[in-house]
Amino acid sequence: ATLTAAVGCDPPDLTPSSEVIRLRVLAIESEPAEIEFGDEVTLRPVIADPWAEGYSVQWMPCISADLGGFAGCDFENMLVDLTNPLALGGLTEETLHFTVDQEVVAEKLGERGPLSRADGLGLQFILMLLPRGKTFFDYMPPFDPTQIGDPDYLEQYAQDANDALMEVFEALIRQSRIAYKRVLVTDTESVGLALHTEGPCADLPGLLRNDAPTLGGLIQIVDGVEFAVPSGATLEVPAGTSTTLKPLWNGEDRQHYYHVSWEGLTECREESPYFGWYATGGGYSAEDFGGSDYSYLDPNGIPYAMNWNAPSDVPERNPVEAWMVVWDRRGGMHHVEWRFDVTPSE
Repeated sequence: ATLTAAVGCDPPDLTPSSEVIRLRVLAIESEPAEIEFGDEVTLRPVIADPWAEGYSVQWMPCISADLGGFAGCDFENMLVDLTNPLALGGLTEETLHFTVDQEVVAEKLGERGPLSRADGLGLQFILMLLPRGKTFFDYMPPFDPTQIGDPDYLEQYAQDANDALMEVFEALIRQSRIAYKRVLVTDTESVGLALHTEGPCADLPGLLRNDAPTLGGLIQIVDGVEFAVPSGATLEVPAGTSTTLKPLWNGEDRQHYYHVSWEGLTECREESPYFGWYATGGGYSAEDFGGSDYSYLDPNGIPYAMNWNAPSDVPERNPVEAWMVVWDRRGGMHHVEWRFDVTPSE
């Protein structure tokens, strides 16, 4: 069986993706953004729960179904045994610390040709937000820990647990919020590249691991004057008005890197980050590029501004939770969050 999932999909009623109206995973940050053999990766989801629905967490790490694709997990390629209660420790914590088995990764990476290996092995970390208080244990048969030394018992239990999970899995997916994070395991030592002698990549020694972009907060623009706003701040905005925001982001974080094309050509590329904006009320708009959910870089590499329009019918102070996520299109991301305090019109 193959499980596919997507991050930040629009709600079924086709509201703007920036409008957070229910429990949702906005992004999953990884540290580091790209790993080598034996590294530990830490995954932190950015979860919005505007109605305090509550949830339980279940992670499922696996080898990507197509060894490099962006969606899909074969249960046969799971990096942990989901039917073994003793193997699920840590996979129910919101922040996941996971060390990839070097032998498993090396075996999978060794199956690829030398050119495709430059793009790394795709690991998928599926995140399921289960109904509050539920875990995979609730859908498995009771496990007798006194039988842990009996291989026949463990084999039979694994089969029974797998059958039980498969029976309820489709229904479980419908009850859950699902997101995934792709993390590359890059073999930087063994890939031979035709290095450039001129241009922005001339000084690069070869393949470099991706460094995730970093946001320093926000910039609020008031009457043409820019003010730095740290993550976690509260911005007071009168009802029915708008405020202009920009990412507080260091453009020097943009990396140049080598990319090996399907034709085997070594290309020098520069990251082109973009920014996703989210809020539990009001709405975003941008005149410069016509978007309402995402903002990009202008021709000079400076982020475009985004307007947030406060709701107009506010009889009393109304808090609105807000988030911004930056993606570098290579798996690196970072986020900041803040609150709008919408005050009633006088």
